[in-house]
Amino acid sequence: MEENVNKAIQVIGFSGNTDFHESLLGSGNDLRSNFVLLRSGCSHEEFLKTLQNVDADEVMLVDLDRVAVNTLSTFVQAYRKSCRKEHLYYVSGQKRKLWFGFMDVALWRGDRVITDSPVLIGQKSLFMRSYAGQDLDDNLLRAVSYSLQKAYVKFSRLETTVTWKETTATSNPAVNYLWRVPFQFLVSGRFFTTLFDSGNRARRDMVYRMLMLLFGIFVFFYMPYVSKDYGISGDEFVDHRHSGYVLDYFMKGDKAALNQPKTALHLYGNSMQVVAAVVANVIGADDVYAVRHVVCAFVGVLGVIVIGLMGLRFGGGLCGLLSMLMLFFSPRFFGHSMNNLKDIPFAVGYLVAIFYFVRLFDRYPVIKLRHVIGAVLGIALALGTRSGGLLLFPYLVMYGGLFYILWVGFKEFYKFLKYRKEVENILFLIVIVLFVGYFLSIVTWPFAMARPFTNVVFSLKEFTNYNIGLRTIFEGQQMMSNMLPVHYAPKYLLIASPLVVVIGFFGYFIFMVSRKKEFSLLSFFILFSLVFPVFWVIYQKSNLYGGIRHLLFVMPFMVLLAARFWTLLLSVAPKYLKLVSAFGFIGLLFLPARHMAVNHPNDYVYFNELVGGVKGAYGDYETDYYYNSLKKGVDWFKANVDYKGRPVTIVTNHSANLQHYFRKDTNVTVIYSRYYDKYSKDWDYMIFGNVYINSYQLKNGLFPVKEGFLHSVDVDGLPMCVIGERTSKKDYGAILLEKEKKYAEAEAELEDYLKAHPWNEEMWMRLARMYYSAHKHEDALRCAGEALKWQPQLMDALNIKALSALELGRYATAHQAVDGMLAQNDVASSSYYLKGLIYYTEGKDKEALDQVNKALRYNGRNDQALALGGDILKRNRSYAKAIETYEKVVRAKKADEKVLLSLAECYCRVKNYKMLEQVTTLLHEQGRDKVTLRKIEIRAFLQQKKSAEARELLLQMKDVKEDSELMLLWGLYELTEGRRASALEYAKKATELDPHDWEASELQNVLSKGGDIRL
Repeated sequence: MEENVNKAIQVIGFSGNTDFHESLLGSGNDLRSNFVLLRSGCSHEEFLKTLQNVDADEVMLVDLDRVAVNTLSTFVQAYRKSCRKEHLYYVSGQKRKLWFGFMDVALWRGDRVITDSPVLIGQKSLFMRSYAGQDLDDNLLRAVSYSLQKAYVKFSRLETTVTWKETTATSNPAVNYLWRVPFQFLVSGRFFTTLFDSGNRARRDMVYRMLMLLFGIFVFFYMPYVSKDYGISGDEFVDHRHSGYVLDYFMKGDKAALNQPKTALHLYGNSMQVVAAVVANVIGADDVYAVRHVVCAFVGVLGVIVIGLMGLRFGGGLCGLLSMLMLFFSPRFFGHSMNNLKDIPFAVGYLVAIFYFVRLFDRYPVIKLRHVIGAVLGIALALGTRSGGLLLFPYLVMYGGLFYILWVGFKEFYKFLKYRKEVENILFLIVIVLFVGYFLSIVTWPFAMARPFTNVVFSLKEFTNYNIGLRTIFEGQQMMSNMLPVHYAPKYLLIASPLVVVIGFFGYFIFMVSRKKEFSLLSFFILFSLVFPVFWVIYQKSNLYGGIRHLLFVMPFMVLLAARFWTLLLSVAPKYLKLVSAFGFIGLLFLPARHMAVNHPNDYVYFNELVGGVKGAYGDYETDYYYNSLKKGVDWFKANVDYKGRPVTIVTNHSANLQHYFRKDTNVTVIYSRYYDKYSKDWDYMIFGNVYINSYQLKNGLFPVKEGFLHSVDVDGLPMCVIGERTSKKDYGAILLEKEKKYAEAEAELEDYLKAHPWNEEMWMRLARMYYSAHKHEDALRCAGEALKWQPQLMDALNIKALSALELGRYATAHQAVDGMLAQNDVASSSYYLKGLIYYTEGKDKEALDQVNKALRYNGRNDQALALGGDILKRNRSYAKAIETYEKVVRAKKADEKVLLSLAECYCRVKNYKMLEQVTTLLHEQGRDKVTLRKIEIRAFLQQKKSAEARELLLQMKDVKEDSELMLLWGLYELTEGRRASALEYAKKATELDPHDWEASELQNVLSKGGDIRL
């Protein structure tokens, strides 16, 4: 039995006794074929050479100073009973301190239960990953077991009755492993001379780990330090204000944090924002936003460190180092890590949780307490920032379930009673992590705490259905964020990630196909963590805006897969390909690094070479959507403009940010304006970010306007923020004249101004509006056209163009203008109403009604669309349905005189005289259109056979000429009096005045044929 065992498992014994070999081999036992004997303090090369010469697939490494030779077969027998190829087996007489029977409470040190074992048994391939040099530990077994723990090899304990000598060693190889060995290997030059030598793989891995440590230390200090250079993001003002509400909720009982209808911030977790607010309050910070940025940077640091650890777990030290480098040099992630306390904490929390979900089961059946804590904190950070963190709950259940299946085997997993212990332990672990993580995540979230078991889910549903549209640019098209195409998210991930990441991401799939072992539970989980959220936002048609910031949390997983690809190229490829890959990686990584160095602190304004970089993407995609460049613009303004000692007004598209930047300049007044409304305000200087600027203007050099231009903050030579001075206020003077109702003077003033400033699309649009209000439709159409020359998608100008063309009967032009509006926002109820109005005016009622229904689909309270729908129904004689529609407008208190008159006519048509009287009474008191009202009353009198009353009203209206309906009513009156010939003459006159008057035509036809008609 022992002989068979020794043939199957190669024993490598070692001893510190120099005479041990001779005494053992001279004892009369033929052990040469069963043992390989080494010195306890042998070199790594000697150990590795011994392993390489072993023919057996399995190896037993044994400390012969502590274990008797004749007991080895017992260890082998115990090993055979519970052998798992991916595990190494150890023995121990120590009892762990375990909570719940499976949770190891030792937090940080290596597992001494394993390093103190006198025996290790397992696959030779696992031992090949170890480092056994005496420079790590003078005991071979401790060096091997410690290094294999660091390599994430899984260990299991052998149950045996064999006794052995306990060790008294107290050495801790951690310092040697993390610093001394790799540092000496690096500075000696051997790292470079043996770069492609497989025998030094373990030592190189230690070097990469050391570099990870050094890079992590650098990042820890560098990122918070440079955060001072970054501007206040577009959301920070309201975010910080809400964090104050949260603090007031806990400290004063103020309930404002429970409901913020304008911003919906009560639906967000606030974990790191509250931390930042507390820190700012404690230190009495003058600039709370600087504190927020430092806190955000530290969260970003955590992300860089954790992705390194995740890469280390995924593919070793090189993979970990490359992961850190690629995430650090991902400009989008780095830039947002400076001032985005919404998306970065969520992204980092998501990453931390996923990493520790994996680590939870790495030492199973023993669970490390530190891994439980990590998983809990990851959930708390993610869910405590966004309700989307609930995704992590099914993730953990899925990973735990898949791990269970792999642990017991696919053919056995359904035998839950047989594996009851495993099922209970895994379920109990999942419940603990999710329960503690959930409640820790809501401790700074008042809305969630109010109803802990329902409000978080409510928040998730609200954001899933969040449908407020913000204007954005994608693929050169101006559109709303709630009408984005399905490929928005995946395309943005591909063009906003560094090319080194994109190539590595797709390249990894080649390895997954060609190397079966690459498809593992870990690789699947990483891929799932990346792909599923992207699929989900597409499936749910989620409202994305601000570039890719809402999906920043999946970018680290692209980085991980890419890092694994480059690691494999640099590890398993032929030597010449390794050199090419190394230079390729460095060259590709240089591209985003150059961008960050040249464009600091606007790093996040980044696009890769797939779209030609920022220059290729400018005008086709959003750039500085978070207003970061405003700070650098203000810094330039303060340094270069003489603005002290006099009142100065500055206009901007983000007033809250500029008010903070100029908070110490009491002579400066900051006012807000949309970019295309700025000249309607009174100001001296402007500082505008390029947010919501039209694509045409960006691509054709119309931003910034050259007149009054002072400076621009550029990224790769393209303006992100512009500073300008107002050279004339003649345009503003015209606006004041308009407000004083001096319309003719205002029009003349603007016409004169625009001769010298033809580029001012805003004033062309304002002049077009004035002309339209004055019923000068030709001039309105001309001015709207001039505005659209400079800004082809100016919505107000398109609207005036459509209305003016409609008034002039130029229906094709009107349709063209509305189509331009819908191309930018195809969920705009007002645009569908306008298109319906054009069709209605053309007499195309079916098409008009289709547009009205679309308008009401997107806004059921659109009173104009409801009224138009009533008009269409009325014209098609569906008076009862028209009444229902008009009454909706009345109930909404949006009914004007026209609607009330139409409603009155419908009441008359259906002979509801009680309601007719109520409406006509109101119209007599408030209405101005007495002619239409009289005609309705005449018809009502005729229908009720009140000829005298009808005649009296008809005579009162004898001065009204050329009115088809009035002629018809005269005809109906004559008919009631029995004068058919006179009635026929009136019917003919009505038809001549309006050939489309169906009622007059019908009356004429009936009377001509001698028929009768009922009123």
